[in-house]
Amino acid sequence: MNIKNMAGRLAGACLLDLCIVDLSLFTIRPAETVLAESEQAARYLSLQPGDFRIYSPSYSLPQQTSARLRT
Repeated sequence: MNIKNMAGRLAGACLLDLCIVDLSLFTIRPAETVLAESEQAARYLSLQPGDFRIYSPSYSLPQQTSARLRT
């Protein structure tokens, strides 16, 4: 076996492995469920007066929920 053939097989095996791993990370959920995540916190923040910025490094307040409630 030459080096090009081995490299091609290795690249193909890596690509296949990555595709399988990536597919295991996807879950299909209804939009209502996704948009309801942390809705109470987003509602509370949307009712606060004034302009301010919210940082959520742990993704505890999902962006899609904030956008839906215009927080």
